[in-house]
Amino acid sequence: NASVMPRKESLRGGVGAVGSAMAKYFHPNEHIHEKYPENFQTRRLENVTIIGDGTELVRQQQQRCYYCTVPGIDDVLHIVAKHFKVEQPPAIIFEEERLPTDASPNGSAVAPSLSDQVEESRRSLQDVERNVLSRQASAEDIAELRGRGIEVYDDDEPAPENSWAQPSVGEWFTPTICPRRANSNIFDHEGEWKGVTWDEIGNMSELDLFRMTFPEFFILEVIIPVTNHRLATHMTLQEFYVWLGCNFFTACFPGIANLEDWWSTKPISMWEGAPFRLNKYMAKARFLQITAAVSFTNREHPTFLDKFHDVRQMLEEFNKHYEGKYSPSWINCLDQSMSTWPNSSCPGFIYFPQNHNPNSGNLYHSIADGDQDKPILWRIKLQEGKDRPKDNNNMPQFPSDFEQQTTTSALMLEITKPIHHTGKVIIMNSRFCVTAGILALHDVGVFGQALIKKYGNFWPQHVPGQQIDDYMRDKPLGYAATLKQIVEGKEFMIHCQNDDQDTTTKIMSTHGIIQPDDQHIKNRFIDGDWKSFRYVEPLSRHNQSKHWVNGFNKQRRDPVCLEDVWTTSWWPIRQFTFLCSIAEVNAINSRARARKENADPLLAFRRKLAMDMMENQTGANMPSLPVLAVHVNERAVAVAHEKKTRPTHTGVWDHAKGTWKATKTPYVRLKCAVCKIDTRMYCACNPAVPLCERCYYNHEAEHNSQM
Repeated sequence: NASVMPRKESLRGGVGAVGSAMAKYFHPNEHIHEKYPENFQTRRLENVTIIGDGTELVRQQQQRCYYCTVPGIDDVLHIVAKHFKVEQPPAIIFEEERLPTDASPNGSAVAPSLSDQVEESRRSLQDVERNVLSRQASAEDIAELRGRGIEVYDDDEPAPENSWAQPSVGEWFTPTICPRRANSNIFDHEGEWKGVTWDEIGNMSELDLFRMTFPEFFILEVIIPVTNHRLATHMTLQEFYVWLGCNFFTACFPGIANLEDWWSTKPISMWEGAPFRLNKYMAKARFLQITAAVSFTNREHPTFLDKFHDVRQMLEEFNKHYEGKYSPSWINCLDQSMSTWPNSSCPGFIYFPQNHNPNSGNLYHSIADGDQDKPILWRIKLQEGKDRPKDNNNMPQFPSDFEQQTTTSALMLEITKPIHHTGKVIIMNSRFCVTAGILALHDVGVFGQALIKKYGNFWPQHVPGQQIDDYMRDKPLGYAATLKQIVEGKEFMIHCQNDDQDTTTKIMSTHGIIQPDDQHIKNRFIDGDWKSFRYVEPLSRHNQSKHWVNGFNKQRRDPVCLEDVWTTSWWPIRQFTFLCSIAEVNAINSRARARKENADPLLAFRRKLAMDMMENQTGANMPSLPVLAVHVNERAVAVAHEKKTRPTHTGVWDHAKGTWKATKTPYVRLKCAVCKIDTRMYCACNPAVPLCERCYYNHEAEHNSQM
């Protein structure tokens, strides 16, 4: 009997799938008639991309259809699913067509689908629907928002530690010796990137600068591998940057409502659509596939509910990158940044009812230094609020090292952790004027100072505000003095200066001296005459540094913020975009510091960066690792090539013991033997040789070519 060839199983449909069908089956058919007036009945359309599915009325009955984009036709068409042949698999199989055990063409299991709602938001190219006010909120509006369980930021509420202030007294004096200055082991060093000189930074391309300021290690070892689990055709680092570049480039041109216009086959028009086309760099179908598949964690879901699971690893890796690659300046500013999101369904959501410019989304506590007045933001902490996961005993599931501290003190200690025991200075606004926090920072070798503000009827603890105002009331403009107290056995100082008519500015600290700064002169118009004075050191530092984080945020948004133009309905993408926008401005300001020039305009830099990304050949000319020898005895079997990750709490390979050396740090990164990128990966053929994701595949390919 003649053998019968088994019928190849049809590929299933999904967003990004590419295939073909007879032109006559597409609807509305007037678009087909117009495009192919002579042979539409017999013509087969190729390279048709599926962008969604649903039910449409076809031949007087409701039928399941694919929504498609057809080359040469700008309108979205639909076709009954059974008439469409899928020839290139999708990033995500439609739920209607998913089987319990689907497999990709290479035999690996397809990742389980998320909920329909999440999958829809992942592949959406539109912003999530707004469900909070975009106008100035009234008192009734704020009450209604709080009634819905939405956290409303109130800048007039005191920190929890300051809701009751005990009476205090102290001693007025003029400090002439600063505890920080008196320590000969503390120096006023400027910020610097580790392992690269400022001259080298000044000569870097836009892409090289971005690769320095964004954790490429995380891209290689997390984003690409976990995204590839959802892609039938695997993505490389080079292709990832092309995809990222497409998003950056479109973010240079606000007002293009339909992202797909960037791949339109219509002639470019001055009146509508996108001003350029991206088909040369990435096909629309591939862009949609990657957009629907991109992911930011390779960790298993915990057994408890963690609403931040999809972004927690990404935020940790961002901070680790700066902790390992950047050494901050001796003086820094701690303040707040905002990642915008218009829908209250996201975790950690906060509404900010600022006058004339209300905002909403996620609050990030942020630290930046500001050498040459060009800030580099080097640490962030997302405020999780009521969504912070806790156990049945109301204890945090992800505790910090400082849970025993008060709320604000723990935050101050956690976010400054990389500079503990360095003697560096942190300038803070009045939200952080918590005596316990200033003293806690002092205990870990960080000199904090915070602006003092009265919230309602409350002064911060150990701040006798009325006593200070009474003492300073009759003193002249520019007069300065310090009120000293002993709190918990440490000197706690309140530096005061009359810096305006009937105004005394107060700074809490454990360091500083009352020494006028000859370079910081201020003029005031009082009683019909101009008067001048010199700020003393604590106030001078505050006034020169307090704007660094706010200035960074303005620079990130001027004139067009990346996250405001990069449309998405999936919240983790917005957090990734937020980090990209930080890296973008850090790259700009790093170049400006290196060249001692003004910072590049944001859009000019972004456009060049986007072009670098879309035209990149990252990894194309990387040397591959030679096939590595494995020392085995006669009875040993050959070791297969397999990508592996070192266990936690391990470092370099110990040849004598045949295992890794133990470490106290859980995630120790070694340098890739080829490209020197930080990595925890290696090949099973030789665990002593660290290999990043890219170099492992080069190594495996070279081995296979020699077999």
